[in-house]
Amino acid sequence: MNRPGPGRPIEHSSRVRAAEEELKAALWEEQNQLGQDKPEADNALGIAKGFTHTESGGLMAGAGFNLEHIFSYHAPDFTQLPQYAIIRQSAKFFAQIILDNTPPGADQTASIRKLRECVMTANASIALRGRL
Repeated sequence: MNRPGPGRPIEHSSRVRAAEEELKAALWEEQNQLGQDKPEADNALGIAKGFTHTESGGLMAGAGFNLEHIFSYHAPDFTQLPQYAIIRQSAKFFAQIILDNTPPGADQTASIRKLRECVMTANASIALRGRL
């Protein structure tokens, strides 16, 4: 099995691409019902009104945050499950590398704690679809 890793992106199957297109259509329908403009094709899964791209490719809040969106539950859909899994598995692998190659102590503990925080932030990014 060819696993994702540095320089090897996750290959999407036609089934995943079809699911992404269905999700884009569903998101557009939801936005349409809310009276919002149809999103650009590359914006359909992430950029909300009031957000702009940064030079590094991230998103930056414009006028403010949508607190209702940020602090509500976002149930994962089946297209997100592989993303969560690869992040968890990769972090677990890296955590083992840290444990195997660093001496026990406060710095090792902090490294694992920060890796855990990194996973949680990455998962939030998936759940929020890049929108803050």
